[in-house]
Amino acid sequence: MSSVTIVGVQKEMGGLKESMAAWRRNAVEVADALLNITEGKDKDEARQPYVFQAYPTALYRPDKMEFANSSSEKAELIRRGFRTEPYPKPQIEVLDPAIEKKALQDKNNELQGQIIRQQDALSKMMERLEAVEKSKRA
Repeated sequence: MSSVTIVGVQKEMGGLKESMAAWRRNAVEVADALLNITEGKDKDEARQPYVFQAYPTALYRPDKMEFANSSSEKAELIRRGFRTEPYPKPQIEVLDPAIEKKALQDKNNELQGQIIRQQDALSKMMERLEAVEKSKRA
């Protein structure tokens, strides 16, 4: 059975700086001992130093999102059209239903007017084409 003293820092210190350093050392020693015990190791066994592991990077396209685990993967995804900033979501403002209906009717009327103008222009072009063809025959 291993015994670990959780709270047991010296009582006489040479000021706040020394006191905090001793407290931090004690906290690290206790944490390492507790981690070793939970992993089934000897409490005094040295722990491996921390190795930095970067989180995957999220990259975005309008249709999907992918994660890159390395800088080469990130470069490849950027080459394929991904970017690091997400695309903004469209903002939908909910208005009064009567106002929305009026706006839709106005838009519909505008589009109907465009269709009529295009039909008129097409008719005039057809008349000109027929006139040109008649003049060639005559």
